Amino acid sequence: ETLNRLHWHMSRFPGYVGVAGYLGARFTADADAFGIVMRDISKRGLFYFDDASSPRSLSASLAAASGAPLVRADVTIESNPAAIDAALAQLEKIARERGFAVGFGAGLPLVIDKAGRFAQRLEGRGVMLTPVSALARTPDQASARSER
Repeated sequence: ETLNRLHWHMSRFPGYVGVAGYLGARFTADADAFGIVMRDISKRGLFYFDDASSPRSLSASLAAASGAPLVRADVTIESNPAAIDAALAQLEKIARERGFAVGFGAGLPLVIDKAGRFAQRLEGRGVMLTPVSALARTPDQASARSER
């Protein structure tokens, strides 16, 4: 049933390169159910984006088992002004230290506005934005990249 629903949603538009969950903490902690989805994602050459909202997510181990590329958010951007600014600053700090950082935020007008203004100033500070798909790596690639 889960795969039928996933395939139905995927049939509604072209051009996607990955799959992300939303409000799925219980699902991403279920190895049997989530494993089926991760294997299907891997078979289709897609990556999984984990918003890092659930500490119980099995995305890393299931991605490793299935060979699915994975991107996991480093920072969740909350929806109040001070938290947004702090999260964006934290993302920039992580990017400078590690070479990349991934943030996740709700598509709320305040988040979009603040993130957009922040992004416009990044290049002048020597940081560039990239599509999240450019960071998708299989677990063995991610390990090799983090060891550099």
